[in-house]
Amino acid sequence: MMSDYVKILWADDEINLLKSHVIFLEDKGFNVETVSSGEEAFSLCKKNRYDVVLLDEMMAGMDGIETLQKIKKINPAIPVIMITKNEEEWLMDEAIASQISDYLIKPVSPVQIFLSCKKNVDSDKIRTNKMIKQFLDEYNSIQESIKSISNIDEWLDMIDKIIDWELEIDSINDEAIKPFLKDLKNSTDKNFVNYFEKNYTDLLNSDFFPNKFIKKYLEPSFRSNQKTALIVLDCLRYDQAKFLLQKLCSDFEVKISSALSFLPTSTQYSRNSIFSGLFPDELKDKFPFEWKQMMENESKLNHFENIFFKEYLKSNSFDHISNHYEKIVELNQGNKLYNKIKEYRSIDCISIVVNFIDILGHSFSKSKIIKEIIPNDHSYRKEVLNWFEDSWLYKTLIEFKKNNRKIIITSDHGTTIVNRPTIIKADKNTSSGLRYKKGINLNVSNKEGILIKNPSDYHLPIASLNENYIIAKPGYYFVYPNDYNKYKNLYINSYQHGGVSIDELLLPVLELK
Repeated sequence: MMSDYVKILWADDEINLLKSHVIFLEDKGFNVETVSSGEEAFSLCKKNRYDVVLLDEMMAGMDGIETLQKIKKINPAIPVIMITKNEEEWLMDEAIASQISDYLIKPVSPVQIFLSCKKNVDSDKIRTNKMIKQFLDEYNSIQESIKSISNIDEWLDMIDKIIDWELEIDSINDEAIKPFLKDLKNSTDKNFVNYFEKNYTDLLNSDFFPNKFIKKYLEPSFRSNQKTALIVLDCLRYDQAKFLLQKLCSDFEVKISSALSFLPTSTQYSRNSIFSGLFPDELKDKFPFEWKQMMENESKLNHFENIFFKEYLKSNSFDHISNHYEKIVELNQGNKLYNKIKEYRSIDCISIVVNFIDILGHSFSKSKIIKEIIPNDHSYRKEVLNWFEDSWLYKTLIEFKKNNRKIIITSDHGTTIVNRPTIIKADKNTSSGLRYKKGINLNVSNKEGILIKNPSDYHLPIASLNENYIIAKPGYYFVYPNDYNKYKNLYINSYQHGGVSIDELLLPVLELK
C-alpha cells in the first residue's frame, strides 16, 4: 500500500468517465483529487501541495501543455504525468522540453496509471532501499576480503569497488548507512597501508608509478603518430575523477584506470617523475643543476618539467615529436590558453598542468569560507565538478576532441583529511610538510607513520648520509612541540598530502576520445 500522505491531482475534462481509475488508485493508498480543467488544476497547485499531477493534454480552455508550463513555474520539482491520445512527435518534444515526468498514450489502464505514479513517487525510496540492502549484503564479505588480499591488482580492484559504493551512497544521502561506509573505508585504508608498507620497494618495479607514465600511456601514441594532450590535474583524487565521469561521458568515450603516486605523495617527487620518466634519486643525478635550484628555491620545485620532458623525448628517440607545455595557476592563464589553442593544432603533444584543485585543497586551513563550502569529501567532489564543467579546461578538451587529439588526464597525488596530531622532534633544516618530513635522524612510531631509514631503497634522494624520511599514516599529521596547540588547532580536519593513504596514493588515468 502507498502512503496515505501521497496526494495526486488529476485534471481531465472527462474525469467523470475515469471513476474506475480513481477508485483503483485510492485502493492502492493514494489520495486523489480531481478537476475538469487546466485552470482549476493550476489554481489548486498554487494553494496546495501535491506529490504527482496527472494532466490530460486535450482540455477546453487551458490545455495540458500550457497547464504543465504554469505548474512548473510555481513548483519545478513536482512530477507531472501527461495523458493524451496524440502520438505526434512534436507534442512529445514539447512535453519533454517542459520537464514532463512521464507520457502515457490513451487508452490507459488503471495499472498503467498506478505504475507511473509509483515510479515518480517511490522510485527514490525503492532505489535507496535496494542499494542499502546490496551494500549491507556485501559489507561483511568486503571486510573479510581486505584482510587477505595479497597483490596490487586485487587491491586496486577492491578500492575501485569501495569508491563506487561511496559515490552511490552519496547519491541517496542516507545518514544511517554512512557510519558503515566510514568504517569500511577506515578498515580498507589501514589494511592497504600495511600491505603497501611491506611491499612498496618491490612495487616500485611495476608500471603503476609516475616514472613509467610516459612509456605506458604516451609512447603508443607517439609511435602511431596520434596527436595527444596530457592534462595533469595537480591533487586530483581517484574518487573525484570518477565523479567527473558524469560530465565527461556526455561528450567523450572514457576509459579510467588506476596508477600510484610515490612516497612521499608530494608534487616535487611525483610530477617531476611523470615528465622525466625518472625516479626522484635518478632525477637528482641526471639533472644536478636543476636539482640544486629546486632545493634552494621552493618556487622552482616544478619549474623544469618542460626541460625534463624534452630530454625524455630526446633520450628515447622521440625527438621528432613536437611538444608544447603550459602550467596554469590562474584563471586568466587558462582563458588565454583556450583562446590560443587552435594555434597548436599541428603540435604532436600538448602538456598542461592545472593547479586549481591543489590550490583549493591548500586553502582549506587558511579560509573559514572554504571550510564551510568543503566540510567533507562529498562536498570536495562537488566543488571540483562545479569548477570543471564550466571551466576553460573543459572547453579546451572539446577543442582537442574536434582536432582528433587523444586526451589523457592524470594526477600526481591526492589529498586526505587529517585529524590526529603527533609530536615529532627535528632541527630547523627539516622539511616543512605536515604529512612527511625529510631531515636528520628523524623518528616516528610504526602506529603513526613509516620510518624510511634507507632512502636509497625507496629511490629517494638525500643530501647527507644521516638524512632520512618519515611518512604519516592515515589521519596523522606532524607537529613540533613548540606552539603545539596553535598548529594542532590550525590544521585539524584539514586536507593535506605527502603521507601514505589510499586518498593520497591512488591516482586516476582517464583516456578520452
